[in-house]
Amino acid sequence: MSDEFWDNRRSERLRITCFARCRTPAGEDRDVVIVNITLEGCCLRIKPGVLRSGHHILIRLESGEALTGVIRWTRADQAGVLFDEYLDRRRLDYLRREHSTFLAASPWPDSGTERPAC
Repeated sequence: MSDEFWDNRRSERLRITCFARCRTPAGEDRDVVIVNITLEGCCLRIKPGVLRSGHHILIRLESGEALTGVIRWTRADQAGVLFDEYLDRRRLDYLRREHSTFLAASPWPDSGTERPAC
């Protein structure tokens, strides 16, 4: 992906570690970890091959709150989700306070540029 893609994000990604459950299109519930989140979507870590671009999913947070969205991309054990509705800013702030992580950036797989994991 080009740097232009990263520069055109609508809002800042917040690095978090939030355990959740994901209902797949096949009706299975899978454990996932939300590794970053924005008002518009999030990046999940999930067993490879479970999700495909275009799949509509439901994510259930530990609090019981449900988020719905569509898978925009997958790569190995990662999937990018575009939420059906933007997160409320107060909810995003709560998730940042409760689940923030301060891990160092990891190398982006296709280049020598340092990028976050998702």
